[in-house]
Amino acid sequence: MRVETGIFWVIRGEIVFDRESREVGEGEDFVNYSKSHFDMWEKLAAGKKIKGRRVWGDFVTFPRGRLLYDVRARRYVLYADKCVTPSDVRRIKKALGIERKRCEVRVDEHYSCDKCEEEKRKLTEVEENGFCLQEGYRLTWYKGNDENVVIPETLSGKNRKS
Repeated sequence: MRVETGIFWVIRGEIVFDRESREVGEGEDFVNYSKSHFDMWEKLAAGKKIKGRRVWGDFVTFPRGRLLYDVRARRYVLYADKCVTPSDVRRIKKALGIERKRCEVRVDEHYSCDKCEEEKRKLTEVEENGFCLQEGYRLTWYKGNDENVVIPETLSGKNRKS
């Protein structure tokens, strides 16, 4: 059986990709694309013009992902950055030649663009420094000698009951 594999980036809304087609080997559980994003960055995107502007950055700057084939489950697996939208997924599947094939899409933190990495860095900072972010609440900090005390208030100013 012949299957497709590949890698991709979503750069300014455009799908930049490379794919390869090959036969499933005897005893293989997964069929993977043979090259890395790092290896293909210079060839496919770095310094090229996309939507009239040169692409600056490195291979992790933009949302990216990889297409594999799961031999046992008999389906494709598309690993993608969480910034890749459902619309992007449809265009990626078409570009990689699997638009009508069984495919499971998985978000994978390995494929994190600069935007996602910045969000993770902020969350790590929040955890390490004891900050707490809660949707719809304003947090007031009172610094004591030995500890920080947080009193969450709703946006209307009423204390939240725990």
